[in-house]
Amino acid sequence: MSDFKSVITFIVGTGLGGAGAWFLLKKIYEKRFDEELISVKDSFHIREEELNKNIMELKEKLYPKKEEDDTPDKSDKKEENVSKGKYVKYMVDNDISKVKNIPYTISPDDFGEKGYAETTLTYYIDGILADDTGYIIDDVEGMIGDALSHFGEYEKDAIHCRNDAKRCDYEILKDLRRYADVRKSFPRNM
Repeated sequence: MSDFKSVITFIVGTGLGGAGAWFLLKKIYEKRFDEELISVKDSFHIREEELNKNIMELKEKLYPKKEEDDTPDKSDKKEENVSKGKYVKYMVDNDISKVKNIPYTISPDDFGEKGYAETTLTYYIDGILADDTGYIIDDVEGMIGDALSHFGEYEKDAIHCRNDAKRCDYEILKDLRRYADVRKSFPRNM
């Protein structure tokens, strides 16, 4: 009988030790995964900032600012306003935002139709935009343009936006809670 008890004790001990090791390794790898995910997000954010900086430098080279003349000339202002009006009309008529890779809103039916990555973001009542892991989006305009001003066009609490430069469609959902109140519920505290 003592051999039987020894075998049972060995099996139970092995099972408990294996379960303990599994939980410990799971915790270690989850932490490592979270750290690597943060690292990847940070590196993409840095790369995005570099690209935005390069874009601004190219714009400055292509469209250098004219030196302003100290004497105001009303005829120049009138011509400038007319040319701005033509430029805005051209932008609207040709939907130039898509050509310039500026994020733009789309209808819910258009969401996902181009095969781009689909991402859901949450817009909290206190003005914070975050992804589903709680990561706060710093460059809102660079990611979704002026989409936040379009709530209610198609749906009351949702906006759909496309960013051709990032090849991503975004679904932005309005949340009536404050970000600080839900922050603790994310996998890691931001």
